[in-house]
Amino acid sequence: KDQVKTIREKYAPRQLEIRKAVQATGVAPDDATRAKMVELQNQQAAEIRAVLTADQQVIFDRNLAEMKARASARSK
Repeated sequence: KDQVKTIREKYAPRQLEIRKAVQATGVAPDDATRAKMVELQNQQAAEIRAVLTADQQVIFDRNLAEMKARASARSK
């Protein structure tokens, strides 16, 4: 749990920086910005997954897949 918290804290400032930059423009993020956000999310997920047990990884993978499916459905 502490390891996951540390990983989240590591990525939070970079994610916040990107969000603030997007909010400052007042328009939707462009493709490059969206790609940066996705890349950060993917890196964070990979680091979190690496510290989980095998059983936890199965649940994590399922939750991540469901989250991506919901995001995909929203963007359509």
